[in-house]
Amino acid sequence: EPNERLFSGSFDCSIIIWDVSIENQMISCAQIKRLYYHNATITSLFWEPERGILFSGDYTGYIFVWDLENFTPIRSWLAHDDEIRKFQWIPSNSILLTGGDDSVVRIWRLPDTV
Repeated sequence: EPNERLFSGSFDCSIIIWDVSIENQMISCAQIKRLYYHNATITSLFWEPERGILFSGDYTGYIFVWDLENFTPIRSWLAHDDEIRKFQWIPSNSILLTGGDDSVVRIWRLPDTV
């Protein structure tokens, strides 16, 4: 079976990318990379495998968009006045919906290059 990716966010402001494999009904995880760019606890993650991008949100309301081929942030912005709780990606229109603890849902149209 092909390997899968798993992403975890941490209180130390990092994101860990894991390689998950299943062999003979045994699951194993190996850390591929740890990403550091946030300045606050990671509170939400969303992976878009078709484009190879990861969205991450933190406790202060910032969003980062990551290029997982190069493990670098493509862009970041302050999206909410409080922590990011939820992402929803609509790939056909390059729209990102975000929900935060500020009780607001926002709609973001992202460039096709994301």
